[in-house]
Amino acid sequence: MDAVALVAAATTDEPWGATVAQMQEIANCVHTSERALGSLFGRLQLADESWRSIYKALLVIEFILKHTPNEETRQYMVSHLSNIVKCESSVNQAVRDKARAVIELVDQKKQNTS
Repeated sequence: MDAVALVAAATTDEPWGATVAQMQEIANCVHTSERALGSLFGRLQLADESWRSIYKALLVIEFILKHTPNEETRQYMVSHLSNIVKCESSVNQAVRDKARAVIELVDQKKQNTS
């Protein structure tokens, strides 16, 4: 399945989340296709009505960050997440909190490897 289609399927506005299998497929695509990351971060820029899609994209990003050994990918993702935490109140509070939690996770990993 195409990386963009995988991201779309995993980040729908439905009330259930992505499966581990979907997140693993997306994580595998991230290493071979920039389109997967582009699609994930595109989800983060959706209007506030789509907070579920944004939140699910953050869950997938968190999964990738926890399971990728690629430091360049990790840094790229964290720089984009930092922008979400700083944005104004038009972004759902749960989304900002999740972005902050993911960044803290990455910071903890850095401290543990130092």
